[in-house]
Amino acid sequence: MRKESLIGLAILTIAGIIYSIFIYFSSVGKAPFSGHPRSMPPVVDETMDELLRSLEIEIERHFPEVIQSLEPGITAEELEKAEAALGQTIHPEMQALYRWHNGLANGEELFPGHSFWSLENAIRTNQELAVQYRE
Repeated sequence: MRKESLIGLAILTIAGIIYSIFIYFSSVGKAPFSGHPRSMPPVVDETMDELLRSLEIEIERHFPEVIQSLEPGITAEELEKAEAALGQTIHPEMQALYRWHNGLANGEELFPGHSFWSLENAIRTNQELAVQYRE
């Protein structure tokens, strides 16, 4: 990929994120930029593992077909191999995410428009993009 293609892809990604934010806020009846500052959300008291269990309950309730596509979580040994391939330590919250589930079956989306890649696929894509960026 050329640098121009990467820039175009980044712009499309950012536009998609902004669009998703506006769609979400319009669906809950709150404008994201209403002119009135909102208070900060409360501090999260749950651990990442507890949050992921809650997420899984909600996914099962609202998107049961997605649950069937979630891959099993990675083991400690697989995590060590992934960190070696990446050449750095993976953030603890990302480790918890991939211990929970290691992505979705190919072609499936966690939420409409949002994939959940396996850790191996995410690292490989990151490495490929880094090579393309250096070129």
